[in-house]
Amino acid sequence: TTRAGQRIKGTGWIAGERLVMTAGHNLFLHNRGGWARSVQVIPARNGRHAPFNSFTVTASKLITTHGWKERQELSSDVGGIIIPSEYSSEFIPQIGFFAIRALDDATLRRARTNIVGYPVRVYPVGSQWWHGRRVLPELGERTFRYNIDTTVGQSGSPAFVLHNGERFVIGIHNVDVGRFNQAVRVNSEVLEKIREWKQIANDDA
Repeated sequence: TTRAGQRIKGTGWIAGERLVMTAGHNLFLHNRGGWARSVQVIPARNGRHAPFNSFTVTASKLITTHGWKERQELSSDVGGIIIPSEYSSEFIPQIGFFAIRALDDATLRRARTNIVGYPVRVYPVGSQWWHGRRVLPELGERTFRYNIDTTVGQSGSPAFVLHNGERFVIGIHNVDVGRFNQAVRVNSEVLEKIREWKQIANDDA
């Protein structure tokens, strides 16, 4: 919910015992008053079914990068939601969280990337949709692109790969760019930021 009371929807993924990752523009909205007033998180939502209920946090539990907040850089469009300590024990042991890796260019070009999230304009409401294709070969140091179909509501989705039976996140979906869609690439900088945010979340009362 924005400062003006508008409700927007996005997708997030669990990166640690106390941290949900998403797109920065789901949390800090430059054209709608800045930080969201509140964010409701529904873990493992399946249509109208919320197997672990939900929790709501205020702006004090939201984090984003300096590059997104101050300069609106799409390559820095990453955010985090601190999971309240009293709530994380209710679902983390059953759901777990994603592994996260930074892939080199050659490995990333060979990867079949999957996007899974919650598009707004589907039925039943709250359905999780996914699709996968190879990453486009023109890689950036901080972003990568793909022609996987996405729509409103999927910002913040994990871009992940399956390797040796393990799913690990390699990017955070955030925007469409012309005929393609784009993710913030997990590189050493993003990995360090996620580690930092995990520590902030773990230290949060």
